[in-house]
Amino acid sequence: MLTSLDESTIISLKDTFGLILVDEGHAEPAPKWGNALRALRALKAKKIIITATPYRNDLFSFDIDVNYSFIYSYKNAVKHGVIVKPKFETVTIGKLFDKINNIKKNQPNSVCIVKCNKFSDIERYFSFFKDTFKTAAIHDQYKTGLIPNTFGDVPKDLKKLNYEVLIHQRMLDEGIDIPESKILVLTYAVGSGKELVQTIGRIVRVYEDYLPTIFELDSVDQKNLHLWNNYLEFDSYISNTESAERFLNTLDTASLIDSYLDAFPDYSYFGSSYRKKFNFDEFDPLLSLEIPLASVCFYYKEVDFNYYDCIDKLYWESSREGALTKYNSEIGVITSVYFNNSKFLKDSLFFEPSLEIMIIKELDNIIAIFDSRGRKFNGKEDLKIGRAIDVDRLFSIVSSSNHSTVTKQANTRALQFSPNKAEGVSLKGPNLEKTNHPQSNSSYAVTTTVVSCIDQNEKVKSSYYLGVASGRISDQKNRNFLYSEYIEWLDQIRLSLATNQKVKSKFLNSFAQIIEDIPNEIPVACELNLFDKYFSDLKMIYKGNVLNINNDFIYRKYNSGIMLYNTYVKDKWFGVPFRKIIDRKLLISFDFDKDLEIIPFCSAEIKFLLNGCEVEPKVIFNSETVKLFYKNGSTYLNGSFYKVQIPTDSNLLNSNIIKNLISLKCLKDDDLEEKDEENLTTKEFSKNSIFYHIDQLSNIHNSSVLNK
Repeated sequence: MLTSLDESTIISLKDTFGLILVDEGHAEPAPKWGNALRALRALKAKKIIITATPYRNDLFSFDIDVNYSFIYSYKNAVKHGVIVKPKFETVTIGKLFDKINNIKKNQPNSVCIVKCNKFSDIERYFSFFKDTFKTAAIHDQYKTGLIPNTFGDVPKDLKKLNYEVLIHQRMLDEGIDIPESKILVLTYAVGSGKELVQTIGRIVRVYEDYLPTIFELDSVDQKNLHLWNNYLEFDSYISNTESAERFLNTLDTASLIDSYLDAFPDYSYFGSSYRKKFNFDEFDPLLSLEIPLASVCFYYKEVDFNYYDCIDKLYWESSREGALTKYNSEIGVITSVYFNNSKFLKDSLFFEPSLEIMIIKELDNIIAIFDSRGRKFNGKEDLKIGRAIDVDRLFSIVSSSNHSTVTKQANTRALQFSPNKAEGVSLKGPNLEKTNHPQSNSSYAVTTTVVSCIDQNEKVKSSYYLGVASGRISDQKNRNFLYSEYIEWLDQIRLSLATNQKVKSKFLNSFAQIIEDIPNEIPVACELNLFDKYFSDLKMIYKGNVLNINNDFIYRKYNSGIMLYNTYVKDKWFGVPFRKIIDRKLLISFDFDKDLEIIPFCSAEIKFLLNGCEVEPKVIFNSETVKLFYKNGSTYLNGSFYKVQIPTDSNLLNSNIIKNLISLKCLKDDDLEEKDEENLTTKEFSKNSIFYHIDQLSNIHNSSVLNK
């Protein structure tokens, strides 16, 4: 009724009410409220907003006081017997009747709700059920009423009609109260965690001693179960009093964005054009999104990767961080508004709202993630995301047979540790292909590079920044992509990656290459790269002792592991009362998973604090921070194994090496020995020794030497 009143009428009633109860409060921010919403907030009366739909982010728009807020979680509701925990079961459509009949034998009044994705599915399942059970189908295309037991809208007396099966498409997700509903059939992957929770809410209400069951068709591959488990994890998080308070505080913080946007006029002149005010609820990425820089990370999918589960988990993660978040699983876009405190303030709060975008797309066996916050997702077990794509596959993006390759920039890491050698080398130039490629390059591995592809007319056809560790590809030539243009760009990248061609750049190929043979021995040394400012405040806690870890490169010998600190314990030994031995609980060792991601192992008594917060060891020790050295000359770096190679290992000599080769026919002499020790003097080697000729190389610019 309130929505039918104009704003002036509502304002005239502002002194009439002392208390207003808003039921189904999660729908309050919906566009249909229009001016009525603003007028409602102008009322002087106290308001109580009630919603049984958990944690809809529309709640961020509510005008609430967190000091007078209350969360009654699903976990507590089950514990107190207010609702009943449902059971998930996967079933084939051929077994569905038997399963439903078995339940109805023990629970004869059970009502079954069938949720469909489209009208054709409703027709199919209606035909499937109607001859066995008293069945109703509800969809707006049934408005004619010509077919018995079909409805264009939800009947007001639906409960009294005593149907055994109710088939619908998003018509019975909320607002109905049939406690006898104890069977839910999910015919498709719902895709939205919020919608799934609403749907399950129809069957968990208490009715006698009936138990609710959810049948998920086997073709759905348990996608809905994954989304439900995500919700349970989030619900468990806010079941804790402290966590619930933190979550409610984010709701209060989020209301600032409305106040911030309300201060702006509906239209403004900015940047030489007229622009309308941003509206989070109405924002449509297909129409309004523009991506300034296409910078995307490409990862291999785990075998059991689930797209809907992944995007739903990322949504809930944003919610826990206090962001105003929504997602569209059909186009793979997550839109979030974060509230960040200014980094320039030490003891006060100044919120800086930021609009952040994620786009998740499946490309064959790869998952592509655009994240405006620049985060990395490789090795995220909870998301079933594996390692970044291989360097060879990454470089295939610049390996077109129709274009020449020009490398403009490269950053490298050394494969071996030496105090007299740079840990990393950065090179930059208009065309590094034309520079000398020294043999020393082979002892370094490329970590990032900028490469352009040039056509026959010397025009730049494409240019990319490539990040080896993160599998990142950033377009350096094109900017400002609309969503449709971005999808086209992504499809071109997919086709290039599928070729898996070897890069033709002589410059890039002069550096260490990945080897397929994984060492079957333990490492002999380890280097930790904690030089990044991200690790500026890193501490290790052991038995009450707080130890600062240097924000630097840390080199350690590897003996069953490494120790960041040495401490000693007392031990009995051969009749001597006590001796000091190293406490081996401080050992940190490493292994690899199937994707060659580092797995750190350490005692549960060791804790790590990063910027004051406890973090898992894998946050500190991973493929980007750990470098392992092996006795056979192999090195583990950035999730791959490399090995320093001599020029002939590839059977192709660099042209810069070839032009510096010197022919020494004297090395073929039959009388030549290694040292010829009998004729060795204190001043020089014998002329019949190899070392004598090596000495002569120091005089190579003397033409007479070459003629000897």
